[in-house]
Amino acid sequence: MPLVTDGAWTAIVGAMVLSMPRRIPFAALLALATATVALPAQGKAAGVNELLARIAAAKGAERDVAAQELAALGGKAVPGLRRVLEDGEDAQRIVALFAIGKMGKAAEPLLPVMSKLWLAERLELTQAIQKSFVALGAVGVPELARCVGEFGIQSNACQTLAEIGPAGKPAVPALCKLLSSRTVSAHTAASTLGAIRDPAAIPFLVKAVTEGAENPRGCDEYKVANSAQALGRIGPAAAAAVPALVKVMQAEGVAATATMCDRAATALGDIGVRTEPVLAALRNVAKTGAGDVKRAAQESLDILECAVGSSDDAVARAIRHANFDLRLRGLQRAVERAANGRPFVASIVWCYEHTDDIAVRMAAVGALGAIGLQDEHVTRVLDAAAKHPDAKLAAAAQEVRARFERKG
Repeated sequence: MPLVTDGAWTAIVGAMVLSMPRRIPFAALLALATATVALPAQGKAAGVNELLARIAAAKGAERDVAAQELAALGGKAVPGLRRVLEDGEDAQRIVALFAIGKMGKAAEPLLPVMSKLWLAERLELTQAIQKSFVALGAVGVPELARCVGEFGIQSNACQTLAEIGPAGKPAVPALCKLLSSRTVSAHTAASTLGAIRDPAAIPFLVKAVTEGAENPRGCDEYKVANSAQALGRIGPAAAAAVPALVKVMQAEGVAATATMCDRAATALGDIGVRTEPVLAALRNVAKTGAGDVKRAAQESLDILECAVGSSDDAVARAIRHANFDLRLRGLQRAVERAANGRPFVASIVWCYEHTDDIAVRMAAVGALGAIGLQDEHVTRVLDAAAKHPDAKLAAAAQEVRARFERKG
């Protein structure tokens, strides 16, 4: 059975240095690079052994090609890869995990073995497992959902699901159960729900924030803070949370932590409810608060009011807001500034391309016309709008294009 040489492991560690976060100590990578180990015996799975050795020795595109060849073996590669995960050294496991991330559904039998390795609590291996799950995307979500309920690896599963994002939706019930618990990992579940952004999580997140509003001294401050942030990431659909968020923001002077309060203030701006009680509460905290809470309240107030004299940053944020009324308000401010609205062009292009709402698209085309800047991005929007099946939108875009042509 061939050995994986020092030179081969040096090659893979070089690739790992480029791909892994910088917080891994160099000494740990050096120790990995200098290990000389043999892949575990695999009998008929010699093809897997050879491909793993190629992956270890290669880098860049060559490494990806070897991993894809292994992935193409599908179920035939599973026994050999299982032996590497169960009996190999960490260096071998990391190579195998890189390949497993390319396998898609064929990797499903290996997922419980992968997640079990998190219990080893070794940084390089932990990160390699997470990267493999993220590469598999939706394929790994059922196993990750199971891990959310398993003590010792809950946080790893939550962090991985957060990186996967909306595709992690099937794990939401397990995450909500963890959020509702009193365990130390509950706050991690809140952050993950914010990354997935499934409205089904809103009642559970609202309950967590409400607990903070009713008992700011005795609540789990990290769970409340992360739940507030998650509600803000979900956006306008989380409007039911606004009363509790206002109370948490105002609890600064009681005994709540600044993190709870400033995340609640930020969430109010992200959700976008513009009622007078919300605006009044933000004005008061922006005037009487301190530190990050004062700053967060002022920023949310700026975006919700989006007044005539608002800063460029507030107008740009309004144009990109998930609330369509705020988008329209921001676009109107861009029109009012005409040629001085050039800092908003990128936001207007983004706004047009991230909505199907005809009123918002009409306003975006009008704002581009008022600003008068012509570049490839603006041209792309106007060309698309000119071909739109909505006659009014198409006519507006054609008129702006004609105006540009007359100037040009």
